Amino acid sequence: MKNIILVMISVCLLSCSNEEIPNSIPVSINLYLEIVDEGGADLLNSENSTISQGDIKVFYKENGQLKEVFNPEMDNPRNYSIFFHEGKMKNLLALGLGGEETILKLSDTISESFIPEWHLMENGGKVLSKIYYKGNLVYDNRSADDVPSLKIIL
Repeated sequence: MKNIILVMISVCLLSCSNEEIPNSIPVSINLYLEIVDEGGADLLNSENSTISQGDIKVFYKENGQLKEVFNPEMDNPRNYSIFFHEGKMKNLLALGLGGEETILKLSDTISESFIPEWHLMENGGKVLSKIYYKGNLVYDNRSADDVPSLKIIL
């Protein structure tokens, strides 16, 4: 019996590691978008929208190259999701930002561009610090009390 306990303790001690577990490293963060027409109609509502979810694509610009986001192993393979926010009583599009620029292609003729600014951490991780849309600062994590969100009028 003592031998079994001694073997179990040895296995536990040998399986432990002195390596530090790195902090989580976020490489993207969501920007929550409300998309409406000039009359205020919700373009994310499938009943009255000209935007089809099947047409929406996301691209990241990295090192000057555009790359379409698609990972079939993710819950949202194109790194966006559309959902109804009950507290705000509207549909929102959660867009995962990444790279030097994120381009949201809503249709063949409608694209929106977002430029995230990242703060590099000592552990190699990145934290979203700012978001620019059409040259304007729309999110700054130093002064924001809420999650990054934006209303887009098409």
